[in-house]
Amino acid sequence: MTTVKNNEPAGFFIRLVANLTDTMIVTLPFVLLAGIFIWFSEEIGNLSMTLILTFSFWLLMQILIWEIYHIFLTTYFGGSLGKKLFGLSVFMANGDKVSLKDSVFRYIVGYNVSNLVLGLGYFWILRNKERRGFHDLLADTKVQITDPNGLFVGLLVFFGLLLIYGVFCGLILFKILSFPI
Repeated sequence: MTTVKNNEPAGFFIRLVANLTDTMIVTLPFVLLAGIFIWFSEEIGNLSMTLILTFSFWLLMQILIWEIYHIFLTTYFGGSLGKKLFGLSVFMANGDKVSLKDSVFRYIVGYNVSNLVLGLGYFWILRNKERRGFHDLLADTKVQITDPNGLFVGLLVFFGLLLIYGVFCGLILFKILSFPI
């Protein structure tokens, strides 16, 4: 069941931008929803309550959705949308596909360990010769470049999402600043 040969390990920066792309993909529905609520708010009091409720709901759902998103996509497709757009795939260190059990461990335990001490586990990717972070080492996984052309596609999507977020956030800010004080 080995599915990877001698692909190059994915470095810190490509993995970082792939993760930022995932963040934008997963949060986009909530940002759009908050924007719609803000746009149709008639007064600042309603806006404040709307923002508090939307942010609370977003935070709760984000935690659940983020974990499910990563676990499901890594188990069944070899990586999140961000990773796949950048031509990256997650494998077991021996080259096998990541099982559901290993994926759950990688994201629930491994990522939390990597987050400890200001994200030191992620910066370990810069130091480790195999480009593996704490979460990779704990789960015995590796992230490799499986499509060298993925960098172009990934960056195109990343900057497209940044543009969408920028325009949308600009419109929201314009609406908020238009409220009388």
